Amino acid sequence: MNRARPIIQLFFRSMFLQLLTVGAFGQMPSLSPLPRTGELSRPTDNNKFTFVIAGDNRPAKKSCKQPPTPGRIFADVKAMNPPAAFVLWTGDTISGKEPDKPKRIEEEYKEFLEIAAMAGIPVFNAPGNHEMNDDSNVPSREMKDLYKKYMAGTYGAFNYGNSRFIALDSENEPSKKNASEVTTAEGEAKNEAPGAITEKQLEL
Repeated sequence: MNRARPIIQLFFRSMFLQLLTVGAFGQMPSLSPLPRTGELSRPTDNNKFTFVIAGDNRPAKKSCKQPPTPGRIFADVKAMNPPAAFVLWTGDTISGKEPDKPKRIEEEYKEFLEIAAMAGIPVFNAPGNHEMNDDSNVPSREMKDLYKKYMAGTYGAFNYGNSRFIALDSENEPSKKNASEVTTAEGEAKNEAPGAITEKQLEL
């Protein structure tokens, strides 16, 4: 939970100017806050504001409820003084990975959203593989549709103060021409089904 430091502000300002330069500004869909977490307020100072970033809170097993940590985080966010403007969540909000069990996925999302609402400020999420993939870790159209139904768009952007925040959906099947070239961060061939950012997102 840190204030937006000058280096972060410079990074986002630079990214914002690059977007203007290539004419892509306004084309990226608007990223909506998660349901029941509110709407963005106007900053009192465009150059100085606070936001919180956290994520990967999923239950350890499919049979488990949400762990206590996300509840503690959102409660602490609620108590911040001065208050934070919003929360950026980095995905894996649920155990997920069960496209054939939509009712269970709905219940998992409802449980997480009840906890996220405790923050009292908008919460934005960039989905991870547990929201987007099946049990074999392959991107699933059914899981993506369930995410859109209960959470928000899978990618998008929003402006706040002097900055632009962008969330991407990296859980897509790679194009056939690139699939054989996907490697891990260590440079080794990736054995499991790889996720990819679509060309459309990259263009935006």
